[in-house]
Amino acid sequence: LIDASLTFMAAVSDIPITISVDDETYTSGEIITISGNVQAGSITDVAISIFAPNGSIVYVSQVSPNSSGFFSETTNITSTLDAAGTYTVRAQHDSGTVETTFYFIQISDLPNSVTVQNAPGSSTPGCEGTNSCYIPYLVTIGQGGTVTWENNDSAAHTVTSGSVSNGSTGVF
Repeated sequence: LIDASLTFMAAVSDIPITISVDDETYTSGEIITISGNVQAGSITDVAISIFAPNGSIVYVSQVSPNSSGFFSETTNITSTLDAAGTYTVRAQHDSGTVETTFYFIQISDLPNSVTVQNAPGSSTPGCEGTNSCYIPYLVTIGQGGTVTWENNDSAAHTVTSGSVSNGSTGVF
């Protein structure tokens, strides 16, 4: 019984390292904020590395956690990236190593125009819960680009920016 209690106490005090980025996708020139936590009171710096899709290191930094164990690093690394794809962010500390990813899109790879269609049957409630109201569901275009909406459904539709729960944003 004493051994089990000691093991439990050690497990409670062993707080692993965490890491996250402030967005899932970035384009050239955007700022990335990398943040996370280590055990409170740690005085050991956190080593942060970013790896390109081909595995090469494109960014290295070292950041000190505050007294509660929080750390944060802000960088404009996207202005120097030259390959679209999934990048890996790694944080290393005495308490372990963790990774997260983000996707980088080169602005030159973005289309200037996209056509979005209402999905057949999208006038019936429920498609918003499964992201199946529009084909494609999500698009990214270059600044100043054009989105054309086509209605291939048998019901009349309108397109308005916003959400079902919060209403129109007035953007379009």
